[in-house]
Amino acid sequence: MKISGILQSAILLTGFLVISAEVQQSATECRVPYYLPPNCINTPDLYICQCTPGFMWNGHHCMANSVNSKLVFPAGTKSENYVQLVDKTFPDIRRFTVALWVNFSSEMVNRTATLVSYTKGKKKVQIRLTGGSSFRFTVASSEVDLPSVSVVPKRWTHLAITWAQNGSWASYVNGERRDSGVGLSVGGNISTGGVLAIGSTVRRGNRSVHVNYIGDMGQVHVWDRPFNDEEVVGLYNDCTFSYCGNIVSWTDFRDGTRGAVKLLWHANIFQYCGIDREIFCDNYCSKTLGPKCEKDYEDNLKWPRTDVGTTAEQSCPSLKGGARASRPCLQSDSELVGAWGPTNMSACISRHLKDLNDDIQLVIALDGIEPSDIRYLVGNVTETVNDMSKVTNPSDLAACIEIIDLLVQIQSMAVSSNEWTENEDGDVSYPSISDTHQFVQDVGRLVDSLLDGPFDIAWNATRPRGYEAIQLLEVLDRFVVLIVRSLSGHRIRRETDLSTALVAFDFTTIALFVRLSERSEIANITLPDKLIDHNTVVINERNGALGKGGGTMTVPDYHQSGKHDIIGYSYVKLTSFYRLLPNHPEPVVVQFYRHRHLAFAHLENNVNTALLTFSVYKTTGEKEMVPLSAAEPLKYQVEFADTFNISNPTCVYLNKTNGPEDWSWSSEGCQMLPDSYDGERVTCLCRQVGTVAVTTHMYDDNWDPGEPPRFFPKFPMYIGAVVSIFFFSLALVGFFYFRCVSDTVAVHRNLAAAEILSLLLFLIGTPRIQNEWACRIIAMLIHFLFISGFGWICNEAFNLYVEVANSIHSEHQQQRPMLRYYVIGWFAPAILVAVLAATNWQEYFASNVCFMDLRFVWFMIGPAAGLWGITMFVLIYTAKDVSESSYFKDEKTNKVITHHCKGCWIQIVLVVITWSFALLSVDMLSIIPQILFAMFAILQGAFFFTFFCCLNGEVTEAINDYRMGMKQTSSLQRNTRYSIYRRYVPRPTTRRTLSNQSMGSSSASASQTPRRNSLISEATDEEDHEVDLQMGGAGRTNPSLREQVLRSSVDKMKLMKRGGSARGAEQSSIDDPPSTPEPENKYRSFKEEVMYSDPSSDLAVTSV
Repeated sequence: MKISGILQSAILLTGFLVISAEVQQSATECRVPYYLPPNCINTPDLYICQCTPGFMWNGHHCMANSVNSKLVFPAGTKSENYVQLVDKTFPDIRRFTVALWVNFSSEMVNRTATLVSYTKGKKKVQIRLTGGSSFRFTVASSEVDLPSVSVVPKRWTHLAITWAQNGSWASYVNGERRDSGVGLSVGGNISTGGVLAIGSTVRRGNRSVHVNYIGDMGQVHVWDRPFNDEEVVGLYNDCTFSYCGNIVSWTDFRDGTRGAVKLLWHANIFQYCGIDREIFCDNYCSKTLGPKCEKDYEDNLKWPRTDVGTTAEQSCPSLKGGARASRPCLQSDSELVGAWGPTNMSACISRHLKDLNDDIQLVIALDGIEPSDIRYLVGNVTETVNDMSKVTNPSDLAACIEIIDLLVQIQSMAVSSNEWTENEDGDVSYPSISDTHQFVQDVGRLVDSLLDGPFDIAWNATRPRGYEAIQLLEVLDRFVVLIVRSLSGHRIRRETDLSTALVAFDFTTIALFVRLSERSEIANITLPDKLIDHNTVVINERNGALGKGGGTMTVPDYHQSGKHDIIGYSYVKLTSFYRLLPNHPEPVVVQFYRHRHLAFAHLENNVNTALLTFSVYKTTGEKEMVPLSAAEPLKYQVEFADTFNISNPTCVYLNKTNGPEDWSWSSEGCQMLPDSYDGERVTCLCRQVGTVAVTTHMYDDNWDPGEPPRFFPKFPMYIGAVVSIFFFSLALVGFFYFRCVSDTVAVHRNLAAAEILSLLLFLIGTPRIQNEWACRIIAMLIHFLFISGFGWICNEAFNLYVEVANSIHSEHQQQRPMLRYYVIGWFAPAILVAVLAATNWQEYFASNVCFMDLRFVWFMIGPAAGLWGITMFVLIYTAKDVSESSYFKDEKTNKVITHHCKGCWIQIVLVVITWSFALLSVDMLSIIPQILFAMFAILQGAFFFTFFCCLNGEVTEAINDYRMGMKQTSSLQRNTRYSIYRRYVPRPTTRRTLSNQSMGSSSASASQTPRRNSLISEATDEEDHEVDLQMGGAGRTNPSLREQVLRSSVDKMKLMKRGGSARGAEQSSIDDPPSTPEPENKYRSFKEEVMYSDPSSDLAVTSV
């Protein structure tokens, strides 16, 4: 049976008090209606005694709340203030005990008043106790002074006085006997029929002249027998009002108040009551409903309260599939509680571990143990444990610890059965010195495996916390005892001497060193330095336990007289064991502000260093107590496992004297060496030998975190922004190099400029917080350019709509002056940012970065979202027009518009994603958003360059010109008269001037200049566009050929306007001067190819 120390102590205390109360209750019975039996309710934790309203459980009964009351005797009144017993007759008695609680007022220091009196007749005083400046006790008219009795004013004091007919008497103050004697009214008798009063002496019919009592009084009781000293102590210590006088009890006085006396509830006699009333209730109900086994933790399972004679079942921890463990509840020696039996965990343990346990138990049961059996079992256990990965079942962990303990037991049995004598032929029996070393290494590896990574989940699932860790420490302690006994035997058998009588190992989580030595050698030795000096163990500085976390121990001069001159001592270091023995409660989720202090309880007094253990043993293996004093304590230095934001280092030792169920870290006898704490390590002095460590608070109220973290662009953000800027800049270079001057390219240029400037300022300007005004200007510019970028994308959508409309309705060309685009892209964002910053100037800017305060991030997101919504609407409407009118446009126009649409859609998506990660980078201070920002910024720049530059109509025409070997000319000299390339303010004379210059360069056409000028004057922009399309650029090098084509186009257009035949127009333009043709059906389809040739060129032009 495993019951917590607190519960066990409470039960023992309860049993004592209950027995004591039962003895007293035999002579005192508390009566109804002020004391009632409770209603017992069984809960998962304990019995609860339920009382009716107005009653409370006092440990024995449901007591009326009015019992906890007091009488108040005021001062300064002329009335007769006293309390008289009414409705009850005082009986004949020959002995008695009177007990009461008094709280004198300050006026009682200089006066003496009656506390309790019983009178019969007008003059005869049967019983009287007076007090104040002096105390006197009267029985049957015989008086005695009480010089040793005194009361401190304004403090509750318990008084008791006893008398018997043989004349013996005694007085008590707060349970302590004061004055006593014999010969007081020997043979006297207290007769019935008198008046019992408190606060004054009252005779039948009139009030005496005795002085009134001033103060408070309560719990006045009278019994018909004298109490002994122990019973009076019980009266004084009882804070549950469980004692009731069998002659007169406190509740009998409630109806007899006279004068100004008041009866008040909640006397507050007891400031603190150490009796747990729920424990009392549990015992009371156990008598009526039957005893139960208390709830308990065993084998990592929480066992509920269970009736005696039944078996409890629980699901196996961390296992699925319905496996269950069982545990019987047996009858104990006490009738009040049950006793738990052994737990059956066979269904909860892995099959291979269960088989190993059975094999070891079988070997232990044999009469003799063969060395081969031990080697086989150790090897089998090692192989099984090493093959286990990610153990989640705490029952498997407990089974492994038990198996290691069984291996130690088997080896200990082999050591005990060995005679430790050398055979004549030189052979030695098992274990030899090499067998001991091998066994120690094997067990050390097993323990290291349990403390390493694969068992972490299982360790965290153990319940109660630290129980399995304490079990493992107990196994290690028995393991060290076995080593000391083995080394002592090897020394007797002369397999080793004191210089080599030692074993050691250094693994990842545990290091151990055990050796035999003369007692005088343990004088100011330092471990593990002594290990290194003797070359007993090689420290693995990379993975070994000795090479990390500090852990030096300096043992003082230890010399003790006795016959055990040779002793053994051990040093054990456990690097990761601190997390298995927590010194703090489980984290608590606080729901109310009043419980806020509990939210940080789990951060206090955390074990934060490796565990060090030093022990001294006799050669028989018996642990020896090391007498350490404050002058010569054990000194150890350790490094903290976690150095971030810690405070309050405390040197502690592990107190497990009460067993694995009741362990604790205690700082008694340990202290920190002054000025040894430097934030990373600390040196301690401790008068306790055993397991020591250092605890810390995992927070520091005075911690200075330095400058708060702020946003800095990392390398990925630089790369992404630079590459994106490169693509935007490359597009701008292309626009200027090819002299692109259309509205579309103008919008592209402004969008690229806004994105380049915003990326540059965001990348370079945001961390520059040294100059406040410069930083504020940068923040406002970033805000402005952010909104401006969305504005120019909105302009891209409007411009695309104009292109599509112009390509559909070529006879009605829409004009969009660039000024409107500048208002949306530059002027409106500038005014909006200025207004927002001015209205929130004090709070607009962030304190740790040149950016707006993210509390006002909607100042950025709101306008951008509005522009984004407008852009989406325009693009969707434009896509509808493109889908419905694609057959009205030629192939080239469709291709140009398609590329422009794709570019707009891609930009509107990428700009939102890119700047979303930019804002997250400022807010989260993480590298992840910066990497994502870089990726999408590169995509935005690359797609801009691809769709808005490489696939732009003007750029592709210029590239085609270069492919044909033609000289670079102005964009207006190329066939750029499509509506999608129209400038916002076309100059009508530009085409004529340039055409005249090109045609005037040829001397052969000088005579035809008037005719050409006339033709050009009549040509519209649409006609000139058609000519350029037909000529494919040849008109610039052959003016004569251009004139012919132009003239044919003009005639055809005039004929079509008059409703004539196109075929007649074409024929007229070649054979005869223009004339009015015959009207033809304007809906008739026609197509005629006219071939023009130039004697100086092989170029042929086809006009459709």
